[in-house]
Amino acid sequence: MAKGAKGYNIKTYLKGQTIFKEGDPGNLAYLIRSGSVEIYKVMNNKKIILERLKPGEIFGEMSIISKEPRSAFAAANEYTELVVINQKDLEVSINKSLPIVQALANLLIKRLRHTSEMIREHPSNNIFLSICNVLYLLHENMSVPNKEGKALLSESKEHMLFSEACHVLKNTLSLTQIEIDGIMQYLLELGLIEVKQVKIAPMVIKKVISIPEVDKFIERTTEYAKDWKPEKGSFIQDLEFIDIAEFSKMIASTPDDVIQKFVSKEIPIELFYLHKAGAIAWADQQNSSSDTDAS
Repeated sequence: MAKGAKGYNIKTYLKGQTIFKEGDPGNLAYLIRSGSVEIYKVMNNKKIILERLKPGEIFGEMSIISKEPRSAFAAANEYTELVVINQKDLEVSINKSLPIVQALANLLIKRLRHTSEMIREHPSNNIFLSICNVLYLLHENMSVPNKEGKALLSESKEHMLFSEACHVLKNTLSLTQIEIDGIMQYLLELGLIEVKQVKIAPMVIKKVISIPEVDKFIERTTEYAKDWKPEKGSFIQDLEFIDIAEFSKMIASTPDDVIQKFVSKEIPIELFYLHKAGAIAWADQQNSSSDTDAS
């Protein structure tokens, strides 16, 4: 890796190339210098996109903070340059900063650890029903005034502000906006909620959410919760390929045995594929190493 600005290492990835996998040890964080990165999980052979990140954004920092394995996959959406940040770099940067910045950084780290614990504690199969219950409670109390005498979520008993509802859901259930959006879309498709643009002042138009049949909402959502699965939503893509490790699990074998069966043609060679971007990157690396050795 070539040395980048301020002595940090810069690493490049081709489109579709994996940066890290779920379960990998997490001793590095990354800052996107150029390009973009997709954070996703794989459930039931489906790719569930959690976040799409752009230049200037950092990812992978939670594993450094929590000392736990990666909780998701990360891959390049296009040709991408990443600034590699290790734990020592992070600590040195914090220690060199002003005392107030150090205090804020340490507070942020504590909060991130706390949030991570909360996320691990809440069962994923209850997210749908949890969101529905919070939406119902918000609808029932949305015109309750706060300390300033203003309504918390709406000036009307007919709808609540979408942004405020999402803010409460994030803080209450420790969810990401993408998780919330996915379930909101599912509730829209079921006709259990309505989302529209409403003029709430002469020059102000806001996105609002309403529950058409409040008295039947809990009963209906309880029924639909039985069929809801975490992979429902618009941020889902079918995986066309699986790796050898996953394939070996399917046939109750090991990756080494699978490779041997390919060699002996017990498994048809037509089933064997290489990830194009990853293969090109590996070949380029091998060619570069060969040129270096030759020189």
